Amino acid sequence: MSDIKKLHLLAEKSQLEDLIANLNPTEILDRASLEHRLSQVNKLLTELPEPNESAEKVMGWRYQFLKYGQDEDEYIELHEVYYENNKPTYHCKALVGGESIESVQWVVEQIQKAYGLPFLTEDDFKR
Repeated sequence: MSDIKKLHLLAEKSQLEDLIANLNPTEILDRASLEHRLSQVNKLLTELPEPNESAEKVMGWRYQFLKYGQDEDEYIELHEVYYENNKPTYHCKALVGGESIESVQWVVEQIQKAYGLPFLTEDDFKR
């Protein structure tokens, strides 16, 4: 899944760079928002695992998206997913909060990492 995400991000990066290069000088606000999104895309690209890193051993927990249903009934939620021996064992809905603004910022940074991970389903938690 991270290879597909990387391809999408690379395509978006290319489109953003083209849009920025072809803006008129009067479109300053558009340029700023496009450059901001481009910096976000570049950051996401640097955080994606390399192809050989995708098999990293996961212990503890991380944020990950769970997919429910199929086709038109598909629904995606962000969860805290707990792992043992590289297998997801438990999950619960993610809450964003903390003791300080810095701890909330850390939570948001961890959530951003979930965008590069494959979706899980309830079947992934069956033993």
